[in-house]
Amino acid sequence: MDCANLWKFVLIMCVVAPDSAQETQLQAHLEHFDGVRNPMAATDEPRLEARRYIKDKFRELGLNVHSQTFNTVLKPLYEERTVTGENIVGVAAGTVGGPVVVVGADYDTPLQSSPLEDNGAGVAALLEVARHFMHETARGGSFEQLNTVVFVAFDLNVKTYGNNHPGKPGSYHFLHQWLWPYINQTSNNFAGAIILDSITKFSTQFDSQYVLQEFKDAFPKAASSIANSGNKGDFLAMFTREDSRSIHLANTFTANYEKDRKARMFRLQPMPVRDGLSFVGVLEMFNHQSHYPFWSFRPSEELVPLPALLLTDTDVYRMSMDVCDRPCTPAAFLTRGREGFITKAIDAVTNTLLNLQTKRLPVSATSGGAGGTTTPLLFITCIAVISRIIL
Repeated sequence: MDCANLWKFVLIMCVVAPDSAQETQLQAHLEHFDGVRNPMAATDEPRLEARRYIKDKFRELGLNVHSQTFNTVLKPLYEERTVTGENIVGVAAGTVGGPVVVVGADYDTPLQSSPLEDNGAGVAALLEVARHFMHETARGGSFEQLNTVVFVAFDLNVKTYGNNHPGKPGSYHFLHQWLWPYINQTSNNFAGAIILDSITKFSTQFDSQYVLQEFKDAFPKAASSIANSGNKGDFLAMFTREDSRSIHLANTFTANYEKDRKARMFRLQPMPVRDGLSFVGVLEMFNHQSHYPFWSFRPSEELVPLPALLLTDTDVYRMSMDVCDRPCTPAAFLTRGREGFITKAIDAVTNTLLNLQTKRLPVSATSGGAGGTTTPLLFITCIAVISRIIL
């Protein structure tokens, strides 16, 4: 291996080298999300186990835990069937009462998808964002929490089960029946939602990202950027609307995502959604995830679109560089590449919450809080390793 390629190889390994504590936490979470979590499955125990685990973790973190039950309708074959779901809500209450931010992920899964990929890893990331945020805002942390953050694991996203199911998803019920009353039925009390849905597929292979013609028409700038990179699936997609509050949320997240070296490896691809006919052809790409009820919110006859970001690897439109044959164990699933990709999203979401909902305390007022989730020492160590190899 020549010197230039050696530098590149070791630097990439440094960028994606896992924080051992973070890797351990992610794998521990994934152990509870490796079964098919669907009411139409042969057994409902994996969904119930995931539900218990999320509640326990929210409580351990000191969140105020709420369970929101709701009914929705499935149509497995020819007859409709009413099923009961349960959204799990963990509230980190602020002291000031400013606009609320929501971070959410679906904890159920379609029958045929990988339960770790869709969306076990998203829920694991949700739990890790909550853990980091609560650590940073605890006594002795680096930040004082001002505004409320709501962490929510949604149940029964029936829109991902198939087009024949007529019921509303868990995120719809959460928004209409829990969040809207919680924010006193005014959008002024809401700063936005960040939804984590399928965030594990990463590939530096050419043509690993499938781009529809309709996608090119709707997102010309993003399509050009992807084409220029050789259609590689080497990015996290961020779907967002273009109203002023959505732009503010997206800009804050983007700044946090791109501020450290990992952004060079795992880039962020903004996909701003404008109203108009050009988006009709690509609606199926993103209208079944849990951000969409926020965009299409109608508390009455009037449409009141709420700011929400969808963070995703684009799901079926991307091939993964890491193949994990079924049954795929959490240990086999959590490769270095996947761990790095997920951790990058966790860091950016956590720091976005810290920017929006807290204030940094003076150094003298803290007792060694982490002040963020990155570790400069890792990079220094990697440079030392490279130097030894070269010399």
